[in-house]
Amino acid sequence: MAVGALVVTAATGGCGAKLGGEPAATGGVDAGSGTKPVDAAVAIDAAPVAPDARACTGGALDGAGHCFVYHPGALAWTNAEAACVADGSHLAIITDVTQNTVVLGIIGTTDPAFLGATDVVTEGTFRWTDGTPLTFTNFNAGEPNNGAGTHEEDCLIMRVDATRAGEWDDRPCAPDPTTTTPGLYPFVCEF
Repeated sequence: MAVGALVVTAATGGCGAKLGGEPAATGGVDAGSGTKPVDAAVAIDAAPVAPDARACTGGALDGAGHCFVYHPGALAWTNAEAACVADGSHLAIITDVTQNTVVLGIIGTTDPAFLGATDVVTEGTFRWTDGTPLTFTNFNAGEPNNGAGTHEEDCLIMRVDATRAGEWDDRPCAPDPTTTTPGLYPFVCEF
């Protein structure tokens, strides 16, 4: 974690992510009780991460040196971020239409995927995992809407359905028994 990193404790559905190099638990529901733990730690670094010099193997470049890699295994948001960090990256930060197009291209048309933004700190104010605000957005009409007021939706996904492909939506960060939205999604890492 970067010096000056901000650690946020949030009710994200208990993905079980650990900080400080500890392995993250998988899934969003406590296997023993079948319920979501109350708090999950989310690390949001205070400083932006520069593009990595390593080869973009298995991913796609945006033309500015950012490599985006799609991971088809569905995880809760904090577990997806922990998986990216373990690989020396972070969940995707999209700052322009080119990056949005590149990410949509690697996701395909099967399942929506988590991106690296959440509004868990301040409801309605999404920030990327590096702590920066969203300067480019591509929310579909009426989003973000926090489940139309029916349940928490604090994590960002990119939609892939034909009428909304490439548009963003807020969704639960982990499985939530109050909704049919899964809270487990494939994800995109960036370095």
